[in-house]
Amino acid sequence: MAFATQMWFLMERYEQQRELEDFSTPLVSDYLFEKDKLFAYINLSDAELDLYNRYYQMFRADVPTPELVIYCGFARGAEAADSAQGRARRARHQRPIHRAGGRRL
Repeated sequence: MAFATQMWFLMERYEQQRELEDFSTPLVSDYLFEKDKLFAYINLSDAELDLYNRYYQMFRADVPTPELVIYCGFARGAEAADSAQGRARRARHQRPIHRAGGRRL
């Protein structure tokens, strides 16, 4: 079932990205075609991944390449609150909500 689902998403993203060629104005998106491949590596078996990659390579050749990609890496939710990086940020900012460990005072 994972392979069929992943291929469905690949086709959907491919069609969406192909439609971007019609835009003549700058466009901001929170998705890259390449992101689909990340999920494929997580969800598919080796044999499924080999077949997926054959289709991915064919589709990738037809998808426009972004002129600029900005990666904003940050944790969300509980991971942000519990990570060492999150604790360091709270310590630097010293806001009351941060000193209370995420609880409102």
